[in-house]
Amino acid sequence: MNLYHNLVRTTEKDPDATALYFGHEAISYGELLRRTNRLANALREQGLDENSKVAILLRNVPEFIISYYATLALGAVAVPLCYMCLAEEVEKIVCDSMVETLITNFEFDDLVKDLQKSMCSQITRIIVSEAPQLEGVVRYEEMVEGSSEEFQSVDRSSDDVAVLLYAPTSSKVVRGCMLT
Repeated sequence: MNLYHNLVRTTEKDPDATALYFGHEAISYGELLRRTNRLANALREQGLDENSKVAILLRNVPEFIISYYATLALGAVAVPLCYMCLAEEVEKIVCDSMVETLITNFEFDDLVKDLQKSMCSQITRIIVSEAPQLEGVVRYEEMVEGSSEEFQSVDRSSDDVAVLLYAPTSSKVVRGCMLT
């Protein structure tokens, strides 16, 4: 069982039904699945697999949901980060969760630069949506361009961790909750 299959099943029932609204844009389940599959394929091409951990630092935008489901489709662990957290809190979570990949957007450029310099960060791949000329990052839009809209997901055991959730904290100790 893979949580990504929930999106697939819902899409199969009614691909034209609205999955989400963003501003004045309505995105159907069919379109959401296509975008998710393109990103999942692009992430796989980048070398991600079921042993990967992906941090997602985005506001409430469609790319958050797409990144979340694409990560699950790979069988990787999604680590959603609170965009309202202080840089210090994000760094603690990134270090504790041992993520290798970060998906974010241009709003968090300063934080991205801090994470690139961090001694405890294992991040080797930073994917930025709407990226300006940041050094050492992969541009989201370029990465997904031309990727297939079909994806063969990875089956997971009900005991496998799918998501690591962290609550913001001011203490030195961060606590993650593993969701299977």
